[in-house]
Amino acid sequence: MKDYRDMLSSLKDKVVDVAGKATVAVTDVAGKAVSDEMRDKVAGAAHTVSERAKYASRMTRLTVDCNAELERVKRTYTEIGRLYYENYRDTADAFLAELCQQVTDANAHVAEMEAQMDELRAAAREYRPAPDLHTIDAEEADDEQGIEVEVIEEPAPEE
Repeated sequence: MKDYRDMLSSLKDKVVDVAGKATVAVTDVAGKAVSDEMRDKVAGAAHTVSERAKYASRMTRLTVDCNAELERVKRTYTEIGRLYYENYRDTADAFLAELCQQVTDANAHVAEMEAQMDELRAAAREYRPAPDLHTIDAEEADDEQGIEVEVIEEPAPEE
């Protein structure tokens, strides 16, 4: 029986060895035949990826720069509006007078909310949490008040 197993193992090793050599030989032959074609395809793909990366980089840079400029314009508009409001809110024409009134109302509402927040902050500073009702002061623990405890045992119900 042992000889049979040794023979099978030896045969298996030979088959695996031959199959491995055949795979290497086929791969070498196929590699030589298509290596130039594959190299050209890989180089073309790498060039395409490189060009797309450059495109994405350039688009990202332009998008960031454009958004930065738009933010700068937005801040400038805001500053123009603030200056106009501060200097001409009382003498604004009808259309702008309504907008100036909206700003005045919003500022008044913000001031009210800030006052409420100040009140809440002051109340929070004054707040002290209630003592824990489940703890006993050391003085109370030492003072025996003659408390009696009666333990009553009830029989278990029969089933």
